[in-house]
Formats: sequence, structure tokens, C-alpha cells
Amino acid sequence: MPGKIRVHLDMQCVDLPCGMGRNETEIALRLMKYDDLDITASYFLPIGDDRNVRQFDFPVRRVKIPTPLVYHALPTGNRNIIHAIEKPLFWLARHFVSYDSLVGNTGNNIHVFFENRIPVIPVKGKIIAVIHDLRSLFFEESNSNRKINTLVNTEEIIRRANKIITVSDFTRKTLAGTFDVNADDIEVAHNGINSAVFSGEYDADSLRKEYALPEKYILYFGSCDKHKNVESLVKAYALLPERLRAEYRLLITNPSDSVKECIDQSGIAGNVHFLHNVPEKDKPAIYREASLFVWPSFYEGFGMPVTEAQAAGIPVVCSNATSMPEAAGDGAVFFDPANVDEIKAAIERCLVDESLRRELVAKGYENVKRFSWDESARKFHDIITSL
Repeated sequence: MPGKIRVHLDMQCVDLPCGMGRNETEIALRLMKYDDLDITASYFLPIGDDRNVRQFDFPVRRVKIPTPLVYHALPTGNRNIIHAIEKPLFWLARHFVSYDSLVGNTGNNIHVFFENRIPVIPVKGKIIAVIHDLRSLFFEESNSNRKINTLVNTEEIIRRANKIITVSDFTRKTLAGTFDVNADDIEVAHNGINSAVFSGEYDADSLRKEYALPEKYILYFGSCDKHKNVESLVKAYALLPERLRAEYRLLITNPSDSVKECIDQSGIAGNVHFLHNVPEKDKPAIYREASLFVWPSFYEGFGMPVTEAQAAGIPVVCSNATSMPEAAGDGAVFFDPANVDEIKAAIERCLVDESLRRELVAKGYENVKRFSWDESARKFHDIITSL
């Protein structure tokens, strides 16, 4: 299209319910509305993988090839033998293929890569890369494949990208402090929040019946990966006075085996409620029915559940580590995530102090006004048009 900047969006998490998937979807939807951009989008699907894709208001092309052909990725599961066979084949193939030919969009001026990595094969045009976090560098063993993947992919971004965007100032500073890159050369486009989604109407009685929700509950909403520190939340909850545990149940989504084991060892199994794979349409209501939201994570690139809870109008108790203070602003009571007693004290303080809960709700509503998907997409647009 004459006069328009041709932009291709690499959206590998387009069908995944995670922070990166939400980020790229919200940004893409808004970039599509700019009249001076000609947008195409695609993602790679392994050969033989026929999973369905969520439906969006824009087309996303599925390219069926082995993803190791395009990206650097050491195996993170028990695939080392297979990988040893595949690696030389992929290395050889990379010398005969370009990224542009795979996505069928030769001639694009700008490529945007949303997920902490860019292709190892040649890319024509200019590159914008989004880095969400560097967690694997700090929460993996020194020789782990995840850590090596992060190191190699980040160094590749720094070497080849024309512009780097992070989702928080914390990640921007961490990136600059860990690698040879100037912090002033990195742009920040925060994750946004769709506040209207978290304030819409819903049938509370039907919701409570469908999910067998306790009358009052303390909510943890997210995955139970090790860095999320959910076991410390369980231990802190077990230390609460019995009268508070009797009044407020603990609701945990997507519990891991280690979290379940910790609950059993703490002797509070009768006070804990589990939810699995809550659909996006029900998530806001699950938040809004909660009495308190607790986010005990050790490490986040941003921490979207914190702003989601604030947008839903419930008080937040939150880790003071990494990006969480940046995301939560003054709309949370903070604690040291490594200190179970501090977590317990922060939870108890909020449960017994009604005026504090009201204050946190009001401050939470104000805080989320700082985070706008429209504003973040505008930053992407400005960067695209400046290259």
C-alpha cells in the first residue's frame, strides 16, 4: 500500500493465556488502527501441531515449520538426544532460508518481535524487539538451558535490533546493568489494563455456584511456577490466627504438586480452594468477589495480576521485589517475599483494618490510570515511524 510503512508482527504467543500473549495482542489490535501502517502478523507452529487459534479482529498467519529453524533454543525438557540430531540439520538449513521468505512478507520495512528473542536466520528490514524480563538469568542454575537461552537471545537482540522496548523501567535498568547497552537507548512501554473489563456487570450468584467459591476468600491468581513463591503464601496463611482462617479461605489458581504438598504439610487443606484454567471471561469476576489479593512473587518483568486486582477494586498485598512496586504504585501493602512472617503480617493487617482496605482500593483505582494499552501502542507507533 503506497505511502504506508509495512510492518510485520511476530506473535509466537498469540494463542497463549500469558502476559506476553496479552501484551502482543493488545498492542497489535491498536497498531492495526493506524492509517500510516500496513500490518501483517504471523507465528510459527511446529509441524504436526494442529491446535486451534483464538479468533481476533485481525488475521494471523500460521507458518508450520520446526521453530528451532528460526530461533535459538536449547531443549528445556528431556529432548537432548533428539536435539543433538536436529541441531546440525537446522544449522545447515539456516544458511538457505530467510525469515522474510518463511512469513511470506518480503519487503517489510519493520519487524516487531514481542517475546524476548529474534530469529537467528537473516531478517530484512529493521528490527524492534520487546524484552519482558530476564528472570532466567537470576532464577536458574548457572549451566541451565533456560539461562543459556536467555543469554544468547538477549545478546542477539542487543547486537542486531534497531530498537529495544521493555515493559517496565525495572527491566530496562536490569538489561542495561547486565549487558553492554545504554539504558537511554531502551524505550519503556508498560503493560496496560482494560479497566472496563474489570468493572462490568456479572451474575455473582451464578459465578459462586459454578466455581463453588467460599463466602470470603484471599486470592492468588496466576501460575504456580517456582518464582511465583506461592508456597510462602501458603505458609504465611497457615500462620494467621485460626479465627481469620475460618473467616477467609485461601483460593489458589493452577496449583502445582509442590504447592499442594506444602498445603498438606501445613495442615490447612480444609481451608484452601483450587481453581484450574479459569477462562478469561470469568477472571474479572473471580477477582471482584475476593476479599484480598496477594502477590508473593520473587521476580516479575511487570506483574499484570497486581494491576488487574486493582482495576477489579480489591485491596492488594504485594511483594516489594523487582518490578512490583513500579506496577502497584502506592496502591498496595508491600512485604519482603523471602520473609514469611512479613507476608503473614501484611495479610493480617489488611484483613483486620477495614479503613486500610478502603484506602488501598481507592489508591489502586488511581494507580491503574497510569497504564494504558492505547498509550503503549502509541509508543510502538512512534518508534516504528522514527526508524
